[in-house]
Amino acid sequence: MTIAGAMNAQIDYDAFEKGGSGMCTVFEEIANEAELKGIEKGIEKGIEKGIEKGIEQGELENSKKMFKKCLKRGDSKQEAMDFAEIDQSLADELYEEFKKEQAISTQNP
Repeated sequence: MTIAGAMNAQIDYDAFEKGGSGMCTVFEEIANEAELKGIEKGIEKGIEKGIEKGIEQGELENSKKMFKKCLKRGDSKQEAMDFAEIDQSLADELYEEFKKEQAISTQNP
């Protein structure tokens, strides 16, 4: 397995002729190459996760807006929750916010 990894690595063989220290140099180059590949993959995964998180956050914001719009048009809390596809705890939190907003708008026409 190590031999196959070494064969696939891009090793500077000219370094040996310039006075490199033999096998230690080979292993260092393999390790450096593997580290760079790991960093590249980590960056790719980080970008993917960031995009996913952004999409999830956008979907959550859209669900919150849908829930409040449903309540404004007169739907029940359960109907709004089902339509917006949100869980009970979030629906409870948003419903309380909605009631407060309605109370404020009623006081300040």
